[in-house]
Amino acid sequence: MHNNLELAGPGETIYRQVNLTVSDSSDTTLFVNSFNLSGGKWDPNNQPSPGEIISPGNLPNFINFTDAPFTAVGGMINLGPASGGSITINWSWPYGGSFQTSSSSSGTSNLKVTYQVSGQTGTSVNLQYIISNQ
Repeated sequence: MHNNLELAGPGETIYRQVNLTVSDSSDTTLFVNSFNLSGGKWDPNNQPSPGEIISPGNLPNFINFTDAPFTAVGGMINLGPASGGSITINWSWPYGGSFQTSSSSSGTSNLKVTYQVSGQTGTSVNLQYIISNQ
């Protein structure tokens, strides 16, 4: 995980940050199909890539943050399991509001999706999505 200060340039402050880890605990490979942000920006060293492969046992970390005051962070990542179907992960943390996350899946009857939120402070939160076999 990155310290908030590592993402900001000199004289900048991180106002909100989501540290998202995708844990592939299944026996199938996941592919990053698509992703976008509704608020904030990606940490250039921790952002998804189109077609990125997440192999079983891998734990890639993606960081969405904002260095602008009074703004939100949020976005989505769509994953395609090699076994078929799709999984979409969503998160949102509006200015003045509470952190929210959800996921949806289609055609993935052999997989289950769970999540854990931890380490939430006034400016950062750790979010881990776990994809595992049913």
